[in-house]
Amino acid sequence: MPVYLKNKEIRELYLGSSRIREAYLGNRKIYQYDSAAPELLVTAPSGTAASAPTYTTSGTYRVQGTVMDSDSGVAAVYVNNTAAVISGTTWYCDISLTANSTATVQVYAIDNAGNQSAAVVRYVRYDSAAPSLSVSTPAGTSSSSPTYVQSDSAASYTVSGTVSDASGIASVTVNGQTAAISGNTWSKSLSGLATNSTHTITVVAKDKAGRTTTVNRYLRVDGDAPIISVSAPTGTSAAAPTYTESTSYTVRGTASDGSGIASVTVNGQAATVSGNSWSRSITLTAGQATSVTIVATDRAGRTTTAVRYVYAYAVQDITSLFTRTHNFQTGQTWGTSGSVNAGTRTITMTTSRNGSGGGNGYGFGDIFGAGSAFGTAKKVVLTVNFSARAAGTVVFRFGVYQGNDWSNWEGAGNNAKLYADSGNVASSGKVEININGSSDYTYLGVSANMTLTSDGTTTFSISKVEVYR
Repeated sequence: MPVYLKNKEIRELYLGSSRIREAYLGNRKIYQYDSAAPELLVTAPSGTAASAPTYTTSGTYRVQGTVMDSDSGVAAVYVNNTAAVISGTTWYCDISLTANSTATVQVYAIDNAGNQSAAVVRYVRYDSAAPSLSVSTPAGTSSSSPTYVQSDSAASYTVSGTVSDASGIASVTVNGQTAAISGNTWSKSLSGLATNSTHTITVVAKDKAGRTTTVNRYLRVDGDAPIISVSAPTGTSAAAPTYTESTSYTVRGTASDGSGIASVTVNGQAATVSGNSWSRSITLTAGQATSVTIVATDRAGRTTTAVRYVYAYAVQDITSLFTRTHNFQTGQTWGTSGSVNAGTRTITMTTSRNGSGGGNGYGFGDIFGAGSAFGTAKKVVLTVNFSARAAGTVVFRFGVYQGNDWSNWEGAGNNAKLYADSGNVASSGKVEININGSSDYTYLGVSANMTLTSDGTTTFSISKVEVYR
């Protein structure tokens, strides 16, 4: 083993005036002069600043490079004062790193003459976690519950959110397109999204160590407003409303939309939605038409509005006002037809108000005097019960008269102000007479005209008279 010297002023050997660089004894080198440090190269890590380190996803990192010394040869390479493994001209040393911390790596080499290279400083950062990625728009987390957007708003839809990572973010992509990053926020505008389709939005965040986080969101572009149908009420104008006898009324119908129905409101109140059906109970004011506004909203916010009208009758029971009895003579003529048949015709209104007679037609009426005008009515409803019924027809009339002269009642003569007839009443029940008008007269009458087509007896009673206003 030769002696290696590096201080030429003290230890350099001369033979005469010539410097001796190497000396041998036989074939054995006994002396070599070396004044140059080893040539050291660090290939990993490559980060030359703490602000721009080399990133790794492992807690153990192999620092490595090359080293050469043409004179005395390399004695050692030290990495943070730990001797590296040298093989030929290459060397390496495995170091342990602290998670999410930047490590300073100092490397130097020493040759056999004791020459030491300048220290090479590099920086490496151990990234232990993938980026934290949040997508704020769209928010839909599945294809069955996407975020909905109207097509006219989706010509350019902005996907956005936040992102963070201890080592810093390298990029965010949205469906493969690079998003803009500002601080911890990112955004990307997407265009050309197909209408009435559900789109998968894939967002990928990558940190500087190469770790990635992927989030999928779902967006549906809606191009159509809801389709709404109102089954009750059906009245489409205040002049032709749907009529009801109750002040509690259930508005109902159906609504459909390709994106789904978000809500249905009736006069601003939420309806109950079940499948495509919806309903809402509302309170009406008796004696007037109520405008009903139904609004269906789909999940993209599009709306369809329908307006309907419903009229709640103000029902007045006037049975007790019929206090005067009038029995007509036989042989009345209004509304009759057919030949005269033998037999008994009996018409009974109530126990105290009844009449009977012969002929092919018969009418009866009760009148009352009221202290105020009759006013406006939509219809009159009689509650009729037949206890016997011969073949033939029975037609009921309700009328409003100026005075109590009933000589022309059957023909609705000179004194009639307002009157109407029912159709043929075939069985017991409610009999509607659509009087629909107004009168300032005060005398009322109810009559029945019967035409028999065979011998027999017809007996009926009227238990209630109601005015629907």
